[in-house]
Amino acid sequence: MERNSFKKGLGQVQVKDLAEVKAKLMQALGIRTSQGLGYRIRGVYSLKVHEKELIESIFAEYGIKDIWGQ
Repeated sequence: MERNSFKKGLGQVQVKDLAEVKAKLMQALGIRTSQGLGYRIRGVYSLKVHEKELIESIFAEYGIKDIWGQ
């Protein structure tokens, strides 16, 4: 479960950018609820390769490269 978690990356986002990053993640992954996003952040669901790439590209916009894990 931990290898699909991106809590580590989210913890590196500046507070001023946090809402924006979460909104981008929700849009990119097609998630409609904050609970659904929470499941993805914690790694409850397996991610497809293209989803991992989308997540990595969003974090890269903010200079964050080490995102996977708790």
